[in-house]
Amino acid sequence: MKTSFSRNLWISTFLWIICILLVDGLEKILLISIFLFIPILLSLIPTIKRDERSSRYHALLLNSHLYVTVTIGITLLFSAGSILSGILSIPWAVYTLGLFVYGIRRFIERGWYIIEENAIDTSFLYILLGGVSLSVYCFTSDKIISHHLLMTTIHFYFTAVLSTLFVGLAGRAIPIDRKIGHSYRWTVRGIIISPLIIGIGILTDPWVQKAGLWIYTICIIMYSYFVFYI
Repeated sequence: MKTSFSRNLWISTFLWIICILLVDGLEKILLISIFLFIPILLSLIPTIKRDERSSRYHALLLNSHLYVTVTIGITLLFSAGSILSGILSIPWAVYTLGLFVYGIRRFIERGWYIIEENAIDTSFLYILLGGVSLSVYCFTSDKIISHHLLMTTIHFYFTAVLSTLFVGLAGRAIPIDRKIGHSYRWTVRGIIISPLIIGIGILTDPWVQKAGLWIYTICIIMYSYFVFYI
């Protein structure tokens, strides 16, 4: 599994380099997350069953990632709003739905009480939201709307995914006595929910976006306090 993942990651890196030479604008930034961050995230969150076997569903998602990214790389070579661009974006949206289902399965099997694991599961939700907004972007010809959709997608694939993943992985390392109390749990909840508020604000109202940014900033500062100073 590790050998296969390493090979696929090297191939993804090579394809990413090719795509950024061919793709224009902010879409180059988006490709970093699609080709590199998401498979690394998935590799960091394996599911080990009670009989100590790895999840076949997890292996399927990890092994199929490379093939799906090829379609989204080709998609972004075409202008947003074209039928071909929209159709080619659908496999990626379906794949992100599969990632979301993986997060849901983790949540159901584990339960809701370990909040840092909930944060990791939420990162899969944001991948799905990014996949949906990216597909809608590819179908949209209106320049203003497509710009907002692209910015929302970038937000979900960077701020939302990376911050929830960071909170989850860092939370695993924080001693249990630092995580007792309402302040820690509400801080993590704020980091989990604020990227969604920001994303909604990008699409709808700048004031909603600003409110989400304030919540996010305050919670990140508080979480840094839990990690580094307590």
